[in-house]
Amino acid sequence: MSTKESVRRSGPSRCADDGRRPHPRLRGPQPIRALVGDLLRDEGYEVSLAADVASALTALTREPHDAVVLDLPLRGESGLALLTAMRAEPALAGVPVLLLSGDFDEASDREAAHYDVDAVLPKPFEPEALGTAVGRLLAGRDQPAG
Repeated sequence: MSTKESVRRSGPSRCADDGRRPHPRLRGPQPIRALVGDLLRDEGYEVSLAADVASALTALTREPHDAVVLDLPLRGESGLALLTAMRAEPALAGVPVLLLSGDFDEASDREAAHYDVDAVLPKPFEPEALGTAVGRLLAGRDQPAG
């Protein structure tokens, strides 16, 4: 099931140049998904949640998202299945991905590079680290190529 919520932020806006708020997408087991969603909402982001690969792909193709925060375990499949599908779809291939992983090692780092992950945040992490990682991911998206 996919859920979409919008948040208003008091203080400095984190809007894109076109006035839209950055819109990361989150997937993973419900407890981490809900926690990460709450943390990002507290930072002022619009957040969409999806529990599985099919609902995530449907939501991602239905409306544009500025980034994806992906936890490897998903209901019935690995988050890497979603990442593979995203990278194969031209409209989604350029969406930056922050991978959350509790079992991250050198082999995982090579695998993340193979799947073209933009950033990795090892679990457990401090709440501030998540906001910082998403902010960097979105800021990097606005940098000119080359």
